[in-house]
Amino acid sequence: MSWRARDSSLLLLFIGALSSVAFLTGGISATNSRYVRLMFWGIVSLIVGAIATAITFTSIITLSDDAIELSDALHKKRLLIGEILGRREIVRAGREGITSTWKLVPKDNKARTLTLSNSYVFDGRFYEWLSQIPVLDAEETI
Repeated sequence: MSWRARDSSLLLLFIGALSSVAFLTGGISATNSRYVRLMFWGIVSLIVGAIATAITFTSIITLSDDAIELSDALHKKRLLIGEILGRREIVRAGREGITSTWKLVPKDNKARTLTLSNSYVFDGRFYEWLSQIPVLDAEETI
């Protein structure tokens, strides 16, 4: 994962932890409804930040000659090359420039699509592996 994704998850975790500590130490009183809402969002930030941190710091893509596996603290998805129908590239222009996301589409409609976002830092071996997968977008435009 990129450091931007990791930094964002840590910031969210920090904000949640800070507001929770302030509430637990008496720095924020729960008698006012405004503070109750603040505490609620602080707890939500803490939980979401903890999950996002666990995912971003443990997320890894493993390539082999016959498969790709995406795993993190909560999930593990694997697709064999023989099970992949093709790939789609989704390109978006935004504040951070142009970003690409690849979706590996399985042949079986019931199987889940594997999504590889630009928050990963890819190397030449990944692009070489990805070039083996048929491009579905090209087939649709012909």
